[in-house]
Amino acid sequence: MSRSLKKPLNVNEKLLEKVKRANQEGKTKAFKTWARSSVISPEMIGHTLLIHNGKIFFKRQVTQDMVGRKIGEFSPTRQSGQHAGIIRKKDLDYSLKVLEFLPKKGGRILHKLLAGAAKSLEKNQEQTSNFYLNKIEVNQGKIQKRVIYRAKGRTNRIRKRYSLINLHLSKKETVAQAKH
Repeated sequence: MSRSLKKPLNVNEKLLEKVKRANQEGKTKAFKTWARSSVISPEMIGHTLLIHNGKIFFKRQVTQDMVGRKIGEFSPTRQSGQHAGIIRKKDLDYSLKVLEFLPKKGGRILHKLLAGAAKSLEKNQEQTSNFYLNKIEVNQGKIQKRVIYRAKGRTNRIRKRYSLINLHLSKKETVAQAKH
């Protein structure tokens, strides 16, 4: 059943009460919540939500852009894929070599993405050997829905799933300076 615009938004009452109490006291707090289907209200701006994804809590600061969206959108239930775990915290050059020889499709996709990042670094006169893959996130993206028409008026549904991949590259020198 689709959601009507006439129906009120689903906001977790207990969470909203806690937020209103904190706003009256003038404090910004972190609130633990398991209510992934709840909608973020304007009162929550500035507070931190610890959103449970079924295993751990993800810490998210509520901003103006997040109002009206569901809380569960900001806590991915699927963790990084197996290929992302292989190259996390590794040198950029090493990661490209490893991904080049992985037999699965996920490895080819990550290799293509990293190669593009390496090209843009070279374009900006940066050496790829100075960078490492600080953080990589693989989250669920949009799902395209299609229909295949079959005999006798039947249909089959096709769900084409996409992933959102975020790469965070860092310079090695900044890590060395931070340790000293």
